[in-house]
Parts: sequence; structure tokens; C-alpha cells
Amino acid sequence: MATLTEEQLLATLENENIPCEDLLAQLTALCEEGKNVRALEWADLLKDTFIDRKALNEAVEVYKWTALQQGTTPAIAQKELLHNPPGATHSSSSLPAPGSGRGR
Repeated sequence: MATLTEEQLLATLENENIPCEDLLAQLTALCEEGKNVRALEWADLLKDTFIDRKALNEAVEVYKWTALQQGTTPAIAQKELLHNPPGATHSSSSLPAPGSGRGR
């Protein structure tokens, strides 16, 4: 398998159907070549693209792949995703910070 280039990635992300499994395999190959930082950055771009397209199952797959690459279990990654969904805004006015002891 030839090494994925940025141009190839961007061209693929413009397609109507994005081959999630194939791209994750290519990102894994980048990691095996010692290009972890690039692979993780591109995984974030891939995840954001899936989120923008409302392809949430694929976004979760990329999120799980990223978690494994960073040494986090997929279960923990999914829990973090559920509690901090992409695009969510955090309001500090309605809930106190955890452990602050101040309810409103």
C-alpha cells in the first residue's frame, strides 16, 4: 500500500462516499512508519468531515481509532464522546463546576 498523501486525503474527503475503513488502514500504515502526529491530525480532519456530513457511525469509528492510537480504550473514548459531543457548546451559567460545592 502506497503512503497516503495529503492531496489524496483531501481529494477523498471531497467524494460523496468516503471509505472509512480504507482510510483508517492507511492512517494505521502512517503510524507504523512513525508518522503518528500526521496520522492523528488527519484522523481529526476525517472525523470532523464525518460529523459535518452527519455520518456519526463513521465519526465514532474514527474516534475509537484515535483513542487506540493514543493508548485510550475505545470504551473510555466513547464515554468522553457522549459527555462532550462534537460541536456542543459548554455553558457555565447553568451548572456549577464539578467539585465546586456550589449549586445554583
